Amino acid sequence: MAVDFSKIDDACLSAFGSRTVTFTPQVGDPETLTVIPLESAEGESDWPGATLFFEVPASEITTAPIKGDSVSFEGVDYEVQAAKESELGAFTVECRKT
Repeated sequence: MAVDFSKIDDACLSAFGSRTVTFTPQVGDPETLTVIPLESAEGESDWPGATLFFEVPASEITTAPIKGDSVSFEGVDYEVQAAKESELGAFTVECRKT
């Protein structure tokens, strides 16, 4: 039986997705995304710090994030360092302040 993960995505975003970022892929148009913030990097007391971690359901993003893409959050620019897609269809994205 196939599982409809879009309903899980919607529930997770409703419960935990309290932040929006502007994602600008190297190829393609910018997108405004609702993301689920993840804990700050070790040694950083606030989210976000110099490193920004978040999760976004694959169903919410048009272009898969890759190293070198840009993310803007509250007027601060970050560069994607890594992105990994889980088996459940969500990207965990790590960014560094530029």
